[in-house]
This record gives sequence, structure tokens and C-alpha cells, in this order.
Amino acid sequence: MPNLFFQERCPVSAVLPRLFRKHALFAIWAFLLTVGIAAAQVQPTLTAAFPQGGQQGQNVAVTLTGTHLGTATAVWFSGIGITAEIKEKSGQAAVQFNGDGVSGRIPTDAQLVASLTITPDAPLGLQQLRIISPYGVSNAIRFVVGDLIEIMETDVADPSAPLTLPVTLNGTIASIDDEDRFTFPLEKDARLICEVTAQRIGSQLDSYLVLRDAAGAEVANSGLGNAFDSVLDYTAPETGAYTLHIRDIRYKGGPGYTYRLSIGELPYLKTIFPIGGGRGSESSVAVTGANLETLSTIQVSIDADTPAGTRDLRVRTPSGLATNPHPFAIGSWAERVETEPNNARGKAMTVTTPITINGRIDAADDVDWFAFEIVKPQLLVLEVEGRNLASNLDALLTLYGPEAEMGSDPGAVLSVNDDAANADARIDWNFQTPGTYAVALRDLNNGGGDTYPYRFTIRPLQPSC
Repeated sequence: MPNLFFQERCPVSAVLPRLFRKHALFAIWAFLLTVGIAAAQVQPTLTAAFPQGGQQGQNVAVTLTGTHLGTATAVWFSGIGITAEIKEKSGQAAVQFNGDGVSGRIPTDAQLVASLTITPDAPLGLQQLRIISPYGVSNAIRFVVGDLIEIMETDVADPSAPLTLPVTLNGTIASIDDEDRFTFPLEKDARLICEVTAQRIGSQLDSYLVLRDAAGAEVANSGLGNAFDSVLDYTAPETGAYTLHIRDIRYKGGPGYTYRLSIGELPYLKTIFPIGGGRGSESSVAVTGANLETLSTIQVSIDADTPAGTRDLRVRTPSGLATNPHPFAIGSWAERVETEPNNARGKAMTVTTPITINGRIDAADDVDWFAFEIVKPQLLVLEVEGRNLASNLDALLTLYGPEAEMGSDPGAVLSVNDDAANADARIDWNFQTPGTYAVALRDLNNGGGDTYPYRFTIRPLQPSC
């Protein structure tokens, strides 16, 4: 029997007669369309917020821009620790015509200013902000809770005047020729971390950082860090004044090119391993990064009833500052750690399904092999989590069929995949023939190293609802 393409989905009920279902669905669709058209005329819409973040324990005035904000009654946040009070509203100008059939509008957005109170124990990280009015709830804008002193770029009157670190700057690359710069002192051997938050909060900025020393010579740069948000890691060879420049890498700019830029000897997580764990487990997680002091290992305990999914892991160092978030996956299946050597089919690590394997492509050209037994026909999903968990791995999966004996011949290739979900690979396969199958996992570009961890799961097909 040939292999069949299949998807995870819920069964469709056929209780109602087809004709009745058709007319019922049409009536519901017409009703929702009517309500939607009426609501869209007055429902608030957010286009921007500035600044898009604030410090724990502080009050911050945030200017919200959008349409139909004049009827706003409240500002809502998805998490805890933030309350808001609407202080100012500017209504939208209107155009009027006598008679019917003609309408007009002035293409300017309304604004309101909200005074936010962030509690000292508000959780660090992203929350969603929405406007509530009697006519509906707006779309969401992302807002960041941080733990550093916050400064507006516009409040830095003299870019050559030294900043006091650590600090988070809120700014905008306003035009194609705009490049913001900030000067600060560094002591010899200080490990500087400069991290941009822009595209993660909906900004159009594709950031590029350049660090120059007191003589104006470029000593470091970073174009790509966290997604399209830059991270620069630099250890100062001598004491002196340094200047950081930020611009769009494509020389673009405008009102939508906002950023948050954190600068200082900040604790920063670069890698964790493993990058996840199973429910009801306790494990040691090795961590590496900058300014972590003596920290190298943390203990992670996961309750048996913890929902599967992804959490943000941070570490607060004795300095009182917390690291950047690193994604940590919580799985539902039995878990194992990959064991070497397993770089050929004859050396494949034998596993029993369902299973999640925590592994790493240790070096360039490394290939990890896994073998598993199929006793009876079944539908299985073979999937890799890597890039979605902040790994550099661009996974390539190759599934091989059963063969008579292990040897140099890897067997027939059944399926290959390298980008089912972003850069994470997945193969769905209808196994019909009993035998020992094997799968090879490597980086698409033959990369490898400490920053190439993964979680590889072999599991049965499950409904998505």
C-alpha cells in the first residue's frame, strides 16, 4: 500500500442534513457579517505605542495611536502587574458633506496618553496591550516589562555625553539617513552586551549595531542576533569611552522603525542544554552566556500536570539583573538524551517510540542517526524543534526504510524534509511494513557546535483539537 499524505485534524460530524447545514451556515455568516460591518465602523484600532516598554516599579506615560480611540474607556493588559489610566485623548478630525452618497476622512490617527503603573514584581517580558471601548476591543500591541532604567532617545540631548549604564533606550530610526548613537565609558575587561528589541514587538526595524572606540575605530558590529533583532557581545580590551551606533541594516526608516536598546554589563543567556524536558521530570540544565558569574547549571523541576508547550526561562544573577528569556519546551512523551557515537546507520541510537530525544549537532558535518522498530502499521510524526527554540540548527531530516542488516548501506530513502515549520523539519509517514527504520538528522548547511541543540520527537498522529 503506498504511503498516504495525512494531516492532524478533528473528525467532521455529519449529523445535520446537508441542505439544512448549508442554509444554517449561510444565515450565521450573514448575521456575523452584518454585525462585523457595524462594529468595524466604531471599533478602536491601534497602530502604534511609544514607548513600548517600561521598568518594573515605575510609572510611564505611553502614547497610543490609532483610530476610534475617542471612545476608549480602559487599557487592558494580558498579564499581571500593570494598571493603566487614560489621561488625554485627541479626537480625529472629520469631513462632512451635505446630502447622501459622499463621505470623506482626514488620513490622520487619533491619540491617547495612558499613565501606566508597573509593579515592582510585574513579570519580565512581553505582554499584550489592548484598548477597550463600548464598541469593542482593539487589536493587540506588544509591551515589554524590563528591569533597567529607561530613557527616551529624545531625552539624550548630546549623544557624545556619556550615559550611565546599564540602561534601556527607547528610540526611532526616523528616516533613511537616521543613525542614532550613544556614548558610555567601559572599564578594561568589561563584557558589554547590547541587545535590540524591535521586530519582536512589531517594529519594522531590521537593526544593525556598530561599536566604535574613543578614536572612532570600529571594534565590533552585529547585524543578526535574536531573529532580526541584533545582539552585540564585546569585551573591552582597555578602559575608555565607546560609542554605539544603531541604524536599519537596509538604510530604511520612518515612524514604524522603533526600538528598545539595552546596554550594559548585562547577564545574557546564549545556550541552554537540554532545551526542554518532560512533564513530571527533574533535570539539570547547563547554561552558557555572558556575565553569569559562577552560574553554569540550573535544576529544573516540571510538575506532572504542567501543560505541554513552551515557557520562557530566565536567570536572575546575584547582581539583581535578569537575563534575556530563552525558550524551554515542555513535552508529553518519555525523554532521552542523545548518546554518541551515532554518526552512521550502523551506529544509530536505538529508541522506542513515542520518544523525545534531546540532542545536539556537535560539530560541522555531524549527523545524528536514530533507529526504531515498527511492529504493526501506524501513522507517526517525526519532528524537530530547534530554530523555534532559539537554536542555530536548520534541521534536515531523512527517513530510511527497513533493511536486512545494519551496514554501510543506509537503505532506501523514504522521505526528506528541511522546513516544515520555519527552519524546523517534520516528516509525517504511514508505516506499513514491519521492520527497523532509521532517521538521520543534520544541519542543512552542515553547521554544528554548542549553539545547535534540538529536540527530536517521534510520536503518533494526534488530532489538533
